Amino acid sequence: MFCNQECFIEDFELDDSAYAFKHIPSNVKTLLMLNVLIKHMDLLVLEKLPRSVDTLHIQLSYALKWISIPRTLRWVTVVNSKLRRIDIAANSLMNYLDISSSDVVKVPLTIQNARKLSYLRISSSKLSAIDFATFCDHTAMKELLLDDNKIRVIANSANRYCGIYDSLISLVLSQNKLTAVNMELFNVFVKLNVLSLQSSSITSISGHLALETLSDLWMDGNGLEQLDLCGWNVPSLSNLALAANLLTLVPECINNLTNVHTLTLSSNRIFYFTIESVAKMSSLRTLKTDLAVLVNLSRGGYISIIDNWWENWKQFYDHISTANMNIN
Repeated sequence: MFCNQECFIEDFELDDSAYAFKHIPSNVKTLLMLNVLIKHMDLLVLEKLPRSVDTLHIQLSYALKWISIPRTLRWVTVVNSKLRRIDIAANSLMNYLDISSSDVVKVPLTIQNARKLSYLRISSSKLSAIDFATFCDHTAMKELLLDDNKIRVIANSANRYCGIYDSLISLVLSQNKLTAVNMELFNVFVKLNVLSLQSSSITSISGHLALETLSDLWMDGNGLEQLDLCGWNVPSLSNLALAANLLTLVPECINNLTNVHTLTLSSNRIFYFTIESVAKMSSLRTLKTDLAVLVNLSRGGYISIIDNWWENWKQFYDHISTANMNIN
């Protein structure tokens, strides 16, 4: 064991707990454990930690399959393990939990005991389905990250208004197996700023997204062949990422998104593009698309529409200047 501003323990075994934890200085708040060699890190072990320790990091511990988190720990991360089971003590003070590269297959039932959580990440694991009702009473939850799992189903079975609806700011579901998504599932999160659905095998989008606070929507890296934005109400949206899909046309009603600053359409199958497609997007500063598309834009004959956008589109014009366009 080595301690400075935090303590470091390597190759931890059950018989080590009483001795090692006893020698943690009273001013140390953080414990890093590398290569934990026990299967179950239970309360009998972790409750021996000094009261000063409220942060626990466990890394590269492939023997570990089960952890029981005591009430007093506020910040817990477990990265690179064989963890399958997580138990959280009643009335937990924990506000940060990050489980990455594990064998976890579902959100633990005892997550209900951690009502103070503001950040939860379960990534690079084996989650297959998510029910937002699981987090109904998490009134402090601001960030929910469930990326790089095997999630195929997202649902909300809650039959009452949930506290998380008023608190969640960022929702990340990227790198999953969603295939089809009804965007109306997200409308309950009235404070949501960021929604990430990147690289999640999505081929179908349905429903009307209605989120007044949403600023960033990431849907790049999927298999979308078309996208209908008609009926969407996202007045604060400033960044829309749709790169690396299979789109053949600019999304329907994209001109309704008048506050979007950055639009990414590169690496799609859009061959013909006219400026009318985005002419009413008056806040647009950056349009990321393919060179072939820009060449076709130069032949569309609609450039006069953006004469009054010169300052906002100067960089855009630089890209297409070689197409011998005359701007009146």
